[in-house]
Amino acid sequence: MTVSSVASTPAVSNAPTTGTTTASPGQSVLTALNGGSGVNVSALAQSLVDAERAPQKAIIDKAIKNDQSKISGYGAVLSSLTNFKNSLMALQDKSGFNSLSVQSNASGYFDVTTDATAQPGNHKINVLSLASVQTNISGGFS
Repeated sequence: MTVSSVASTPAVSNAPTTGTTTASPGQSVLTALNGGSGVNVSALAQSLVDAERAPQKAIIDKAIKNDQSKISGYGAVLSSLTNFKNSLMALQDKSGFNSLSVQSNASGYFDVTTDATAQPGNHKINVLSLASVQTNISGGFS
């Protein structure tokens, strides 16, 4: 069994399209002698090549679009997994689990701090005595 292949390349003209077509040298001789069928052979050949190419191009374009959407989906999954990994990495820092913070609804009256012995919960402060005003008077200096 023998396999043969035929390759063709369409003729490309850079001339502006004004309704006239550029004929191949063999075709221009036939036209000049008023011979031949008058059929534009190069346009007919190009139409046949385009008709053969269109179904394969559609299949390839569909496969490319499908692959691109898969790649985009994989990228979205990878991004989500990266965010999840970063969240888990933040949980490895144990200091955030053992720390206490304080909030006071009487800010400006006294300061509240915590240390390693602080117990979690709500605590009340009882005021046993109020501060009194102190005045110091100086006799003067020489």
